[in-house]
Parts: sequence; C-alpha cells; structure tokens
Amino acid sequence: MLVKVLKKVIIKMTILIIPFFAIMPISIWLFPMYFMDEEYAAFLQNMKWGGQHDGYYRVLIMGDSEAKSAWLPDELSEDTYNFSLAGASPIDEYYCLKDYLEKNDAPEYLFYTQAAGHFVEADFFWSRMIYFHRMRETDFYDLLETLKDYKDVTLFGERNMKQEFLLYKYYFPTKYSSAFLKFLLGENRYDKCIKNYQIAEENCGQMQVGNADRWDEANKYAKWESFEANEIIDDYFGKLIDLCGEHGIKFIFQMIPYSESTYENLQPQFVSDYTSYLESLQEEHPDALIDHELVSYDNSYYGDAYHLNRRGTVRFSQEMREKYSEIFKTGGES
Repeated sequence: MLVKVLKKVIIKMTILIIPFFAIMPISIWLFPMYFMDEEYAAFLQNMKWGGQHDGYYRVLIMGDSEAKSAWLPDELSEDTYNFSLAGASPIDEYYCLKDYLEKNDAPEYLFYTQAAGHFVEADFFWSRMIYFHRMRETDFYDLLETLKDYKDVTLFGERNMKQEFLLYKYYFPTKYSSAFLKFLLGENRYDKCIKNYQIAEENCGQMQVGNADRWDEANKYAKWESFEANEIIDDYFGKLIDLCGEHGIKFIFQMIPYSESTYENLQPQFVSDYTSYLESLQEEHPDALIDHELVSYDNSYYGDAYHLNRRGTVRFSQEMREKYSEIFKTGGES
C-alpha cells in the first residue's frame, strides 16, 4: 500500500516540475496501470501469459469478447486456456497466435469464437490492439507489407498507418492525453486494472463481460439486412486456419447462441448470407471444423446484448464439454 502511495506522489510531483508534453509519455510508459482503462489489464495479462507460462496447454480458446466471456476453462479441462481478447478480429488474433507459437509448444486444438461483426470490421484495431501495445512492431510492419496487395484498406481508417503507429509507440499526447488527464483529475484506474488482471489470472484468461441477470433487448445483428465479410479479414481468417494447420493444430470455429430477443429478429437475408459464408469456409478448409448453426438461449442467460452472464457461461461451457467430449476428456469442475 505504501509503495502504491509513493508511486502516485512521485508521479504527481514530477508532473509539477517537468513540462507536460515531456513527462506524459514517460509516465504512461513506466506506470501504465495508473493511466490505462481497466481493459488494459486483460491485454497485459494476455501478453505476459502468452510470452511465458508454466505447464502445457493442449486447448486454446481464441476470439473476441464473446469468446472471452463464454468459454470457462474450469468447466472444460485442466489443460484449457482462454487466450481470447475483447474486440479482436482475425487479423489481431492471427498475430497473437503467431507470437504465441514462436514462444510456446503448439496446442492440439484451437477453438475460435467471435461475433459476425468482426468478419466485417476491425473496429478495435487502433483503440485496443495498438493503443495497449499488444501487437509487436515486427508484426505491424508485416501487416503493412501484406496490405500492399489490397486496393481498399479503409478497414483501418483514412490515415497514414505507419505514422499512426509511431504516435502510439511513443505515447504521443494526441493519443494518450485523455488517459493522463483522468489520472490527474483523480480517477483511480490502478485498482480496477489490478482487479481485472487478477481475475484473468485466476480464471485461466476468462473474464465475465456481461453481468446483468437477464437482457431483453436485441443486439445490432437483429437489424443487419445482409452480411458480407471484409476481404482482408477473410484472408487473415484463412491465414489463421492455415497457421494452425502448419503446426498440427485442429482448428474449430464455434459460435455461441444468440439471445432469444436477437435470434427471433434476425433478418432472413442476414441468416442466409452468414451461414453460407461459414459453409464456404468449411469447403475451403476441409481439415478445420466450422460450426454454422445459429441457435439461441433464453434472455436470462445474457448479461448484456452480446455476452453471456455467468449462468450462461457455465451452461455454454458445460454443453461444449459434452459436445466435444473427446477433446475435453480430462473434464472440468461441475
């Protein structure tokens, strides 16, 4: 507790002496947990665990926040780890897996779960993956090189990507001043970050995203009239599956159920487009297993419009343990 107080005093005293624009990048670089919002903790824990951890994990879970919330390793097996990241697209996860496989033994199985929207948009690439410094610089430049093969790269916004990356790399005020000012105004982000970090550590990467007892409102997919995957994301999803194949990893794409409110309002064309896309992925990658069945849970299993609550997470994980009983053969905790 004393060390924590001393750190805050040192930071604030230094700010009074050294000009704002000089001290801000250094402060955030040295003490990010004091400045970043609580989601940073999950990205930091994910990066540290992926870089070094004890034991071998035979099953990895990857994907976005739907995966982060839905797959509970304690209900699956002792050698399962939830390595997913909230907001991640297949582009982000390809590079995370590439990094992981360079530092760890390959798992036997990789379960991948994400919302339909992350086949269309990489909307958290800058605000999370780059903002939280989760992507290695070498991987970012590999992405830039890959993008030369595409005419339309507006997926990443109308900006100079290399210049944008450097602004984040060196914690420029244009990117981090909001976080810095919130610290100066007394917002306690450190305790929230520490708590989230510990939750991820204790639950083998899993974190509950939705916490309501039930959620009766439909999410945005109930309004989607059609579906078309982005070309770049689609190619990176293929690269992700191929990377698994190169390392002898069985790739399994598994959707989670929609809430009843969302499911009942899905537009027929969207359903047709999305399921056809998933079926085409199965044809293109016959060694992978691509689930394309859209199902639902009662609204009482949802903690918000997109994520299962704890009750829903336990139900889903137990159902997956039964569905893939040969994979989760060591069992979980009932």
